[in-house]
Amino acid sequence: MRKLLLYIWPAILPLMLYIFSFIQANKQALIEGKEKPKFFSQELYKHFLYSLLIAVICFVIFIVSTLLQVKDGEYVPAKMENGKLIKGHKS
Repeated sequence: MRKLLLYIWPAILPLMLYIFSFIQANKQALIEGKEKPKFFSQELYKHFLYSLLIAVICFVIFIVSTLLQVKDGEYVPAKMENGKLIKGHKS
């Protein structure tokens, strides 16, 4: 589940933010009695750019964190020392 969120979250977050800003713009237009904006209107273009910037930042963080997690090591199996079980681990 964690891996799924790591792969999908950077793609979904900007879309959710853009949709939220679109809904807010619709509510504001309804309150002020103006025409509702289109989904890709000039007014929401700034929010679209912010969403893309957030997506790029999320993907960079994801790539960097993935590269830092890679550990090449040798597995040391579990063993008994002085009557105590020592769990296996990667060195």
